[in-house]
Amino acid sequence: KSLPGIFYLFDDSLRFKKWNNRLEELSGYSGEEIGRMSPLDLFEKDRDFIAEKIHEVFDKGEATAEAELVTRDRRKIPFFFTGVREEIEGRIHLIGTGIDITEKNIFEESLFEIKQDWEDVFNTLTDMITVHDKDYNIIKANTAAEKILNLSFLNGKSCEKCFAYYHGTEKPPEGCPSCQSLITGKPATFELFEPHLGMFLEIKAIPRFNNNQGLVGLIHVVSDITERKKVEEQVAQHTIQLES
Repeated sequence: KSLPGIFYLFDDSLRFKKWNNRLEELSGYSGEEIGRMSPLDLFEKDRDFIAEKIHEVFDKGEATAEAELVTRDRRKIPFFFTGVREEIEGRIHLIGTGIDITEKNIFEESLFEIKQDWEDVFNTLTDMITVHDKDYNIIKANTAAEKILNLSFLNGKSCEKCFAYYHGTEKPPEGCPSCQSLITGKPATFELFEPHLGMFLEIKAIPRFNNNQGLVGLIHVVSDITERKKVEEQVAQHTIQLES
């Protein structure tokens, strides 16, 4: 009676023998009605699936399943069911519990939508964004980075080291501020001209931490500032001419 979910007992004739009040409350059926029902009567599209799981319990001793319980007023409630086989008074019975997972499903759907929205934004940004682990491997990249860096995820190369794609080198460059962020755990922002890409870049290195605040890698947000640098150079040259 204290269980938050439903609890029930039936034998191999597939007729309910015992159940708690929660089954009556959630299903909308009276105790008298449940006493005349088969467990399969509580399911619609999942009826065959539940029948297989019931046979699995009787054959193997236990089984779990997710399925929609259909109430008296035709509502459908997603449940997680657990069943075990037990011999009672010389006859095999199935003892089962069911937990309403409506909120869990809503939460998972919300997470999926958030993830989808995040990936859409991630891939529409014109800045290159790459996610690195502590061994300098690029483990995720947005569309801009895949295109500009010609990443191995697209061309099938085995090397996925960030320095190979950003700098065209076989090891991290000397004095790399990003590498320093892996040591200090602090963000770094710097500008450089990268001959390998033929671009002036602004690179923001952002440390990544796990739930225990352990450093697990970096996020690179990289902007092409080539045009800005050209304008700055033109302004500087013009200023020198004026001063002379």
